[in-house]
Amino acid sequence: MKHRLSQSGGFTLLELLMVVIIIGILAALALPGYFRTSERARAAEAITVMGQIRGSVQRYCMESNGTAPTGYGQLDMDNPTTIPQLSTRWSFTTFPTVGCSPPVFNMTVTRSSGPCSGSKVRMDTSLSPSPYLYTWSGPCA
Repeated sequence: MKHRLSQSGGFTLLELLMVVIIIGILAALALPGYFRTSERARAAEAITVMGQIRGSVQRYCMESNGTAPTGYGQLDMDNPTTIPQLSTRWSFTTFPTVGCSPPVFNMTVTRSSGPCSGSKVRMDTSLSPSPYLYTWSGPCA
C-alpha cells in the first residue's frame, strides 16, 4: 500500500491572520508620525510664503521711499489668496501688519482645511535682515 504525504505549499489561516495583525499594528504606530510630519511640512510651506511676503514688503518699502503697502496687489509677487494650492490649505485673507519706519512685519495665517483646521502660524519680525521668529499653535502643533 502506498502512502501519500500531502504537502501543501500554502499558508494556514492562522498564519495569514497573524501577518494581517502585525501589519495593522505597524500601520497604527506609523500613521500618527506621518500625519505630524505632513503637518510640519504644511506649516513650513506657510512660513516660506510669509517669508516671501516679508521680502516683497521690504522691497516695496525701499522702492516707495518708506511708504508701507496696504494690500497684496502692490507687492511684486502673486497674491497668495488666489493660488489654489495655498488657498485650499491656508487662509491668507488678512494682509500683514507692516510698517516701513520703524520696520515691522506681523502676520498670522490659519489652517483652513484638513484634520488640523484652525492651526495658526504667526510670524513676528522687523524688516531688517535679522532672522524672523514664528510660532505655530493649534490642534496639531
